[in-house]
Amino acid sequence: MNATVRPLAPEPSAARLLIHATADLGVSCSNLLVGLQWWLSMRADGRRQQQREPLKLHIEDAHGARVFAIDDAGPLVDIALPAGTYQVTANLGEVRRGYTMTLPRGASVDLYLRLAPEQQ
Repeated sequence: MNATVRPLAPEPSAARLLIHATADLGVSCSNLLVGLQWWLSMRADGRRQQQREPLKLHIEDAHGARVFAIDDAGPLVDIALPAGTYQVTANLGEVRRGYTMTLPRGASVDLYLRLAPEQQ
């Protein structure tokens, strides 16, 4: 797993971003259910686990500077960031989604990724 994180000094103005990654339809579920579904899907078939596309997450600040990147994210990613506006990009195989997030000071924000391929 490759991950780069810009160190963040603990400060009261930091915000928390919790990214929920599901490949089914991006349905909002409890944290436990999302994690359990992901774990079961990866363990159900050894061949499927080997063929699983990695989830890549990249977060850039309002100035375009990368503040977080991971090339094989799990079903839940918890990140502390300074308050501000960020561009979150998620790639799962051929599916790419972008989200603009504004994180208020001291807030905890949940982002539910919608990673199912679009129906034509």
